[in-house]
Amino acid sequence: MIYSDWLPPKVVEEAKEKEKQRFATAVAAFKQAAAVAAAEAARGNPNAYAAVLGQLMDDIKTLVSTKTLFAPAAIRTLVYTLYDVVLATAADIEVQVRAGELLSHVLRHHRHSQHLGLALPWRPLYDMLRGLYDAAPLQVKGTFLEHVQQSTLFSLVARARRFFVPGAATEIWSLLRPHLVYGDPMGTQTHLALGWLVLFFPTKQIPETQPAVAQGWVGEWLGVWGRLVSCSYWDGHWMYLLARAVKDDWKGVVDWAPYVSQLYTHMLACFKVPVGTATAGCPSSISAPHRASLLFGTKLDQLLEQYCHPSNTGPWSGDLAVFLRHGVHYFMKVLGRQCGSAGWPGEQVIVAAASRRYVRAAVKLAARGQFSKRESLVSASCKALCHLSYVWPGAVLPLVLGRFQSALATATAMHQLPTSISTLALCVRPLLLAGWHTKEESTQQVIAEAMMAVLPGIDANDEAKTAAVFQFYTAVLSSVPALHGAAEEEDDAAPVYGSAEGGGSSMDGVEYAAAAGSNGSSGSRSAPVFRLPLYLDDWVDQVMERLFTLLGNLDTGPSHRGTDMQAKPELLLQSTHLGKDTMYHSFFQHLLLRLPPRLADHVVGLLGQFATERALPTVALEAASMFRSASIARPAAAVELVVKPLVARIRAQMPETGSRSLSRATEDSLTWSLVLLGSAVGGLRPAVAAPLVPSLEALVDDALKLPSRVAHNWASMVLSSLLGVLSGWFVPDRAWPQTGGMLLPNGLQLWVDRQGVGWSAPGWALPSEEHTAIAARLADKYLEEAAKAAPPASPCSKPVTPGEAAAGSATPAGAVRLQQLPKEYLALFVELLALSMQPNAGVRGSAVPTLLACLKRFPCLVELMVPEVLAALAVIFRDADAFRGFLYALMASRCHSSNTCLKSIQMLIMQVISRFKLPPLLAVEGGDFGQLQASLMALAEPGARVNWRYSVLSNMVLMFAAPPAAATSSVPLLRHCLALLHSDMLLLRQVGGAGLWLLMAQMAAGGAAGNEALLGELKQALSKPGAGEALLKLLVLDHAKLDASEAAKGARGHGGGLGGSGGMLSGLLGMTAEEVLAAMVAAAVEKADRWPAEGGRPTATTDGLFEVSHARLIRLMALLCPAELSAALQQPLSSRLAAFPTPSGPQEKAEVAAVAESLAGLLAAAAPTAAAGGGGGGAAGWAVPLLREALAGSSLEMSDAWSAALWYILDHLLSTVLDQQQQQQQQRSSGSGNSSNGGAVVVADAMEEEGHVKGVAGAVLGAGGSEAWSSRAAAMVFLQVFWFRHCYQLGSDDMERLQAFVVGRLQDSKVEVRGLSAATLSGIIKALPAHEMDSLRRTMLANVTRLFNISPPGSRGNKRGSSRGVPVVAAAAAAAAQLDAAGAAAFAAQQGPVFLAEAQAVVQGLKAFVLSSPYDVPGWMPEVLLALVAAANSRNPLVRRDASKALSEFKRTHEEDALEQLRALLGEERWEALAQVTSSASYFV
Repeated sequence: MIYSDWLPPKVVEEAKEKEKQRFATAVAAFKQAAAVAAAEAARGNPNAYAAVLGQLMDDIKTLVSTKTLFAPAAIRTLVYTLYDVVLATAADIEVQVRAGELLSHVLRHHRHSQHLGLALPWRPLYDMLRGLYDAAPLQVKGTFLEHVQQSTLFSLVARARRFFVPGAATEIWSLLRPHLVYGDPMGTQTHLALGWLVLFFPTKQIPETQPAVAQGWVGEWLGVWGRLVSCSYWDGHWMYLLARAVKDDWKGVVDWAPYVSQLYTHMLACFKVPVGTATAGCPSSISAPHRASLLFGTKLDQLLEQYCHPSNTGPWSGDLAVFLRHGVHYFMKVLGRQCGSAGWPGEQVIVAAASRRYVRAAVKLAARGQFSKRESLVSASCKALCHLSYVWPGAVLPLVLGRFQSALATATAMHQLPTSISTLALCVRPLLLAGWHTKEESTQQVIAEAMMAVLPGIDANDEAKTAAVFQFYTAVLSSVPALHGAAEEEDDAAPVYGSAEGGGSSMDGVEYAAAAGSNGSSGSRSAPVFRLPLYLDDWVDQVMERLFTLLGNLDTGPSHRGTDMQAKPELLLQSTHLGKDTMYHSFFQHLLLRLPPRLADHVVGLLGQFATERALPTVALEAASMFRSASIARPAAAVELVVKPLVARIRAQMPETGSRSLSRATEDSLTWSLVLLGSAVGGLRPAVAAPLVPSLEALVDDALKLPSRVAHNWASMVLSSLLGVLSGWFVPDRAWPQTGGMLLPNGLQLWVDRQGVGWSAPGWALPSEEHTAIAARLADKYLEEAAKAAPPASPCSKPVTPGEAAAGSATPAGAVRLQQLPKEYLALFVELLALSMQPNAGVRGSAVPTLLACLKRFPCLVELMVPEVLAALAVIFRDADAFRGFLYALMASRCHSSNTCLKSIQMLIMQVISRFKLPPLLAVEGGDFGQLQASLMALAEPGARVNWRYSVLSNMVLMFAAPPAAATSSVPLLRHCLALLHSDMLLLRQVGGAGLWLLMAQMAAGGAAGNEALLGELKQALSKPGAGEALLKLLVLDHAKLDASEAAKGARGHGGGLGGSGGMLSGLLGMTAEEVLAAMVAAAVEKADRWPAEGGRPTATTDGLFEVSHARLIRLMALLCPAELSAALQQPLSSRLAAFPTPSGPQEKAEVAAVAESLAGLLAAAAPTAAAGGGGGGAAGWAVPLLREALAGSSLEMSDAWSAALWYILDHLLSTVLDQQQQQQQQRSSGSGNSSNGGAVVVADAMEEEGHVKGVAGAVLGAGGSEAWSSRAAAMVFLQVFWFRHCYQLGSDDMERLQAFVVGRLQDSKVEVRGLSAATLSGIIKALPAHEMDSLRRTMLANVTRLFNISPPGSRGNKRGSSRGVPVVAAAAAAAAQLDAAGAAAFAAQQGPVFLAEAQAVVQGLKAFVLSSPYDVPGWMPEVLLALVAAANSRNPLVRRDASKALSEFKRTHEEDALEQLRALLGEERWEALAQVTSSASYFV
């Protein structure tokens, strides 16, 4: 509503009525055009959709962006039509992406519009995506196109799934369930099925599902989730699916209580936080299959609290930030929906007790993360505190204000001040609404003192602090209707300026007077006034002084301004961080609108003085916003104090007539003055600006005569501002409403919410006829005279109709023809085109943006462009002639030899190739394509007399333009790829190998059916004498990774054809660009046949001892030509293996590595036959014994290579066997007809998982009783992680047993085990219920009393200093005195082994309590610390050492405020006793 209703009434009416009609007409035309395109596409025109729908989609997107409430019928028609277009254009990426983006935009805008009645079928979309991404791509495509297509389609599914037809959830789970329940959890198909399930499953349908069915889904999902652990892909996708299910189950259809322990266990594991002495990561992890991760990616307060602390920053901090941000967001969303109502029909309501529990837990996490070193966690924590302060101010605001005051007062906490100010700024509104205050200060006093205290934060050297100060000031000013200072400072005198018509301040009149108690109606005088105890005059003067100083420090000065500024005056528009990253503009606007008139005029006067005394051109934009705000708030004062003085200054700065140029200082001064003048004029009202027209017009005329582009540019801005003021709509009252319903009961400003509460439409005003006439005269003088000379458009040409566009090649419907454009426009375009190719970078930079804008508006201008510029347009990939012209022009650019030209051409090639695709109308069987391919091959063939860079570029283009294997033109390409294998350049050999693999992969998949010539060419090449030896030599030479360590020797390559390419590759200038292009070609091979598909690669592949591309190439050759390849390789492989039994140098290692790769490829090709029980292929007869011989005699240095070869063979063999077994299992499952069996399997798995937890607990107890101390220590380390990860799944008996076990190990004979036991017990204590923790602590404190013979808690000696009733153990001095009195007998008793074991155990136990709360001071902490003080005064040195370390650990990890809190609890006497034991410095000092 607010989006359009704030516009003028006429515009609002058109938006409500005419826009709906326009939208309905556009949708009807779009539907008709889509039908025409579908008919043309059925006739074989691949450009039909692009030609017909392009312009229409742009128009519809513009209409949708207006957010008008269109008719539901039109929306449904648009959605269904776009859906059909997306499904029909899988082969046309550009159209599919544009249609998908538009459909996603429409669905997102109407995501809450249930009245539309949309029901989208999910299966066609699913089948299309599976067809696009399931089959391995066997062609080279532009990586950018593939990425954009995948991103768009996946985003579309996420938007569309809420509108899937009823029953889609059941159908999707039934389709993918067999892969997840029965499939191999580490297999590719299982991971892909999980990705498709998470992407497509419509959790929005859960509230309308039968409870038993939905309960079954969740149970099965959790059971399947537990089938695989330590896999981030697996965990992330299941977590995301279940999170959506929990969020969308707003009716409570699923009973989540039985699954809480499993969900919490999985959640804790996903955070990957370090536990105790263990590391953050799992000792063993599982990687997702490459294709699954490539396609889908990797997606509690007490246990997680300490990991939010600044000292615990790590990789887990980002996860904690996401957890906190989304948790608080969803909590506030549900709470806001239920506020004052029951929420949605049938929705479960959050009760007050549950709300408080969540707020308490979230505040604890946010308090720890507020000062984190990770920016994302800081942002999430500050925003969480802001949101939660509305729910429970008493739990949040004391923390926020206390940290702000501490950061101000403590020198060591100054680094926390920006975050503290920013958090306080976010909490200003809830602070004012709640009226929260301290015992000493009221709410107004808190705000006023903070406003004065943060003034020094406006500092050019501290960007973060400056931004926080402006944020705080803006938050305060936007919450009050007007600034009222201390009562003794109020001045009711009239303002200096503002009596002229139209020149009064918007703060004058009823609203401000009502707030001030004067000049208002009787009803308005009773409005409450929110007054701050602030001396406004002093505060305003200090703010302005610091603002002016800030701008002066931000100006870079003349020595730092570029020498080409005159050629590029737009550089002056670059804003600093002050304008980009702060609320500086909003602050000053609010300030002038809320100050009393007298002070507002005073500020305007300061601005005028600042403008006429300084010249800071590099911060002109920042200063200009202040002057515009001054003109809006105090127009009359701005005219007298700013505009007129600036005009006079500019006049004084202009040189005498006849000057040929201006100095840089003069240009800087003119820039500063003209920018400020234009901004000040742009904020005036027409009545105020009209009297200034003569002086401003004369000023502009004189400035345009100056010999300076800078002066021309900014003088034009002054003229534009003046024309805009005189001819545009304006709002007479610029201030926020401040009377009636616009104020809250406590006098605060009512904010506008998302439903429009607190908002009223502004009263727009039209400029008078007099003002419009003045604007028309100025427009005629400066603009329209040149435009009148242009002839009208030619009436003989009409826009292209949809039928003509569909029948044509690439001309879009509705496009303007070239003949319709004026000749003058075309002439200007040609000049602009020439300027875009000038050698001067400044000229090119100014011309290119305008050129691209013209081309986007009128695509027909492409016909006027030279071929070199065609790369920036999509037309070259749709028009065959343009495509050929571009490639010919690109290859012809080889006449340029300079590095600058070559670098530009390389960048052009990379941009084009990233979007590369063959034009649909370019037939690969036609003569045009053959001629183009021959021309490219002539430049790309090895030995061609061209620059080596062009040889590489030609081969790259040739690979991207490769025809399918079934085409006749693929035969010359095969010959070319075979020839590239013999090139002297490593890069060309790699490209040739990739191209050969692509052709052979299509042949192996049946893509060359009917093209016997292609297979015959390959067999003929392998049948030539010496072919096997030559192939093996090429593999040997192609071990660049292996040569890297020996690059300086260059022993191989000169005689064999490599040419020392290892050194050349790293030494040639500009080779990096060519490597990137080669990587684009190799990426297609990697996507289609990455090995291994599961997990990481063996080390031999990274060391160069096993090149996967070699094994991949041999395997495909063996599949296509088994007999020829077997005969060709048998003798060379056997002879090399015999010649190098123990390879020592790089040359010999490469020889043996080539043998290993060849045998791996040969036997991997025979794997399907061997799995089926066949003979194993033509090479199995001699290759298997040769492999056995090689494995038996392998040296240690080559063992990695042979291990990788064996892995490669077994991987292909096992994948075949597993696929067969999975198919058989699925067939048996489908044949049984009983779908409940799977549920029983999953339930059994879940029960087995609980049994595993109990079994592990028993194993830990068994290891803990081992005689070997290392086993006991290992059990403790493991128990730290086990308890943390599975504490929600452990039963009470198991927890008691584990706790007793850990407490018992505190008396272990080994000090290492005792220390680990204390660390383990600290984690257990953190998760213990309060009564169990109290019981354990009391037991240990009783042992302290018994062992050290001190008074029990509550005796007379312990009551001093315990005013808050905290039970304490006797002070250290009393304990020492009693021990001295005991004499030598007591000393001897404390040296015995029994005492030592018990004393060290109780000290370690108390240390565990200290470690369990590393950053705060709970109520039981003082008695624990004083007990440690007593132990630290023991006569036994070992006990004394352990206790002192525990106390030092406490003081090291606690902040100053925590220590002060402890000091208040202990009292001075006990605090001194504690300080005497340890004097270690605080961690935060």
